[in-house]
Amino acid sequence: MSPTPAPTPQNFVAQRITEALVDLLRAQPLEAITISALCAHAQVGRASFYRHFDSKEQVLTQAAARLIQQWAHQLENDPSAHPAMVFESLFQHFYDYQPFYSVLYRQGMASTVLETIKLKLDLTDDLPNDAAYPKAFFAHGLFGFIDEWFRRGAKESPRALNQLFASSAQSSLEGLKALYQKQP
Repeated sequence: MSPTPAPTPQNFVAQRITEALVDLLRAQPLEAITISALCAHAQVGRASFYRHFDSKEQVLTQAAARLIQQWAHQLENDPSAHPAMVFESLFQHFYDYQPFYSVLYRQGMASTVLETIKLKLDLTDDLPNDAAYPKAFFAHGLFGFIDEWFRRGAKESPRALNQLFASSAQSSLEGLKALYQKQP
């Protein structure tokens, strides 16, 4: 599994460090891994680590952000892509990179997935409230679906999950509409 785009000289070192950390995390918790052990496993120097990252957590958060950017880039450049494909494509992405995302979950870093979704939606603190609230609603709803899917072992296929997401969104919107129509 390579959670980064094709390596440039700078990306190559970051990729080595990321892959080494994911590999080490299969056997031990994040707090038990020292920067020295990580660098030795990645076969890079400590200076190289600190040139690219401030912490071990940042290795994982940057890798998650790169993966989502890579997914978005591929989708945006696919001439056959259409809006109905977005969610199934995203669920397929999480399915394809399940080993990486499973590491985040095992390390108690599931919130990294939410932060990555919020980043992709450009949900920032400087947005006006009327733009931020709908993005937050959407980001947390999508994350809730992905989060529950992972926590339950990601048993459904991306296609089945997409169908469930679509029907859930539809029934939720209908329920909200009915609720607001009943108000005096």
